[in-house]
Amino acid sequence: RPTGIALFPTFLFLAWKEKRSLLAYFAGMATSGGLLLFSLYCMIRFGDPLAFVHVQQAWQQQNLLDIIQGALALNRDSLMKLLMLLGGGYLLWYLRAKLNHVVVAYGFFSLFLLAISKAFTSLDRYIYGIVSLSLALGMVFANHPRWGYGIIAFLAIWLVRFAILFAWWQFVA
Repeated sequence: RPTGIALFPTFLFLAWKEKRSLLAYFAGMATSGGLLLFSLYCMIRFGDPLAFVHVQQAWQQQNLLDIIQGALALNRDSLMKLLMLLGGGYLLWYLRAKLNHVVVAYGFFSLFLLAISKAFTSLDRYIYGIVSLSLALGMVFANHPRWGYGIIAFLAIWLVRFAILFAWWQFVA
């Protein structure tokens, strides 16, 4: 997943920025171990170390231009995905002084990897999984509790909608 892969550049960037010891660089590179082992598995099993990337081409993923065009045409799903991507970046930028450097760097690297990954069918699910955005949104709601109540009610309705669609064997992403 792109959010897991984002740990690698986050830790390396922060080790460089904070002038950490060699051990911090090693820890940053160790986060890529799972990806490297899975690539090795794909190489042994399928003869292609990037089989997990190449198989996604068969799913006819949307690209970022399609999402932008859909958002401009007021397509609900495209508009929501674009607002979540850009709004998440803005939220991290706005609260960068109040959030920890690790949280901000991880959030930006995650959003960047999602933007270039071409996995836009599941973009909203991936953005929900970025913990940095949840922390930033929690800080906004702590300062504006009435917004929080409305958003929590909206998200509860959204969650019930997803649960019903999932129960009807509908694709939720």
